[in-house]
Amino acid sequence: MGSTSSQKSFLIKKVLILVSSLIATGVVMRFFSPPYKLDARLFYSFSEAATYLTALTDLQKREYLFVELFDFWFMINYSWINFIMAKKVKVSCQRLWIAFVPGILDVFETTLIVYFLHYRELSAVHELLPILSSLKWISAIALIIYLLQKGLKLRANH
Repeated sequence: MGSTSSQKSFLIKKVLILVSSLIATGVVMRFFSPPYKLDARLFYSFSEAATYLTALTDLQKREYLFVELFDFWFMINYSWINFIMAKKVKVSCQRLWIAFVPGILDVFETTLIVYFLHYRELSAVHELLPILSSLKWISAIALIIYLLQKGLKLRANH
């Protein structure tokens, strides 16, 4: 009984640390982000992304780059929260990888944005930005719905 209690206490501490870090990182990102940053949009076209990124001032580009570096930590936090929740609702071991899909897509999107902000050039691969962004958001929404459904089903069976 003590072991289960200490495991549960450790899990609660991990989740609290991750959530606190997620919130703190989110506050920093929100404070320094340029208005309407790409990562926060559900959808945008490549043309909109190119226009937006090239129109940023040098100061905005430096601030956006700073925020995007924080965004990598943000992704780690929400991905581990997703993983912990997936384990909590008893997602099978073969499907646990789905907890990381939004984060992986976000890493690719953010890496492309960071590349532009650092090198100040767009390449053909940047045309993937709108696809990665939309897939990131769709997979995040689908994951939340799936985990809620699994959690409700698990709760109903106990």
